[in-house]
Amino acid sequence: MRNIITGALLACAAIAATPAAAAEPSQPCTTPSTTEAVVRIFFDEVFIQGKIRHGFECYVREDYIQHNPLAADGRDAVLKFFESIPADKLPKVTLARIIAQGDLAAVHYKTEFPGQPPMAVVDIFRVDHGKIAEHWDVVQPIPPTSANPHPMF
Repeated sequence: MRNIITGALLACAAIAATPAAAAEPSQPCTTPSTTEAVVRIFFDEVFIQGKIRHGFECYVREDYIQHNPLAADGRDAVLKFFESIPADKLPKVTLARIIAQGDLAAVHYKTEFPGQPPMAVVDIFRVDHGKIAEHWDVVQPIPPTSANPHPMF
């Protein structure tokens, strides 16, 4: 249970696949035109490229609302959390899909923490004026066997 709670906390903070550089180069923010584009660019920058600070500063509002009870509100709280994760503790993240409707987007992905069983995650984001304003998540361990033949991803 402790591993699930730890995994949920890490997942809710939008875990990066690679460590952020000490001082990321200043790059301009793009201006995505749809909710899906905002979330896709954010996910790619933070989860895949490891551009944590740039991704959050460009695509997350300062007054970001967090619905996971293990995480604090605000963009700065998430950044502080990210910057405290040792590089060898960062997981591998594999995107399965993004589904968007109106101002909401759901991101379904697999995350694998070093030395722990993989987990299935769904992050739900609300986008307001081109930035992520709100976040919910659901985290589930991926069991070694299944009662059915259908894959989770």
